[in-house]
Amino acid sequence: MLKLMLELLPALLWGLLNVTGGIWLIQAAFNLRRDEQTLTGLACGFVVQIWLARWLGIFLPPLFAFWGAAILLFISGLTLIFYRRGRSFWRFFPLAPSDWLLLLLGIYLFSGIERGQIGRAHV
Repeated sequence: MLKLMLELLPALLWGLLNVTGGIWLIQAAFNLRRDEQTLTGLACGFVVQIWLARWLGIFLPPLFAFWGAAILLFISGLTLIFYRRGRSFWRFFPLAPSDWLLLLLGIYLFSGIERGQIGRAHV
């Protein structure tokens, strides 16, 4: 179980960079209701990250291109949100802590199912 969690740690960090960067971009660029920001930010984060990774992939190997795109997205979202709104840091997360825990649990479960670690028949 600990081994699986350590294997998933880079994927969780990569996803967290994409989601938070996307949410911050959406919050800075559009005037959406708080409950609309999460899903829109999630979609925007992954679309922008894939777009950036394609462009970086011309010059870098795939692993560095995807990580570089995620870091660029996070930094650009952070810069834009602080430039556009001078508020406290924690106001930029539209999800409650319990929602983040459920999201992480879902990522853990579905990643385990995809890897064959969860739901495997023991014969």
